[in-house]
Amino acid sequence: MSQAIIRGLWGHGRGHSDHDLERTILESKQNGDPVDKVYCFGIENKKMLERCGYKPDMLDPEPIASPRILKAFVGRKSLRWGVSYWWHKLKIIEAATQEFDHVLWQDFNVRLKKPLPSDFWEELKSGASFRASLVIQKSAKFGAWWRMSTKLRAHNKHTKQPPLTKISNMQQAQIVPIGKYFYVRGASMGQQLMALQSKRLRWNNQPLFALMIDQLYQGWPGIQSYVDNGHEMKGFFYGASIFRPKPRQTIWLGGNRKVQRHAKKTEQFWETW
Repeated sequence: MSQAIIRGLWGHGRGHSDHDLERTILESKQNGDPVDKVYCFGIENKKMLERCGYKPDMLDPEPIASPRILKAFVGRKSLRWGVSYWWHKLKIIEAATQEFDHVLWQDFNVRLKKPLPSDFWEELKSGASFRASLVIQKSAKFGAWWRMSTKLRAHNKHTKQPPLTKISNMQQAQIVPIGKYFYVRGASMGQQLMALQSKRLRWNNQPLFALMIDQLYQGWPGIQSYVDNGHEMKGFFYGASIFRPKPRQTIWLGGNRKVQRHAKKTEQFWETW
């Protein structure tokens, strides 16, 4: 069965809060680069990836290829207002899962800390068809906001609000699967994620993943159930993660150095649980 570690690029040459994306891409390869395939949107992004040593598969010559809700122009750049840039990520996942049976997505600011263990893929495949580490959002409004009480989310402007889940409070609403490092098995799961995104074009991938989990279990099942059902990842360190591996168990590091400071915030989170 085929498998691949993949990454992707879209937009106008700038990552999420990243003013020097090309440098980030190059730095991500410093400790080794086991990435199997890279996808992109846009001719200029393809050229950038080629300068960084990749041979990307370009899915569209336009850097922003998401459906149009409202179209506007800033200079010569076409913008599609109201559509999440992360639509492109799930479009890449859909394409990759049609090509590979097992796909591990990584943002370009994910770095290898040590060589992959011999059982790396075996462990990944042993869990659920979708796996991602749980992280804590700073605000529940940007997480799984439908888990908040109706009173607290009454001001929310989302037009299609999912129903309340069986576990509903502010802290549970802060918990979402991370979008920078996740595993997907099978074309059907890739299509399911893309279909969910197509119905909610304004959403970024983390609340979208949380909604998929809630739908799968008829409501958020809770942290322990998420782990027991094989959704949590191993070996990936990110400062805002609920479960952070010890240094010897860490294979991948996610985010820049500033992100690691979120570790203290997660400790405060558990103190107030």
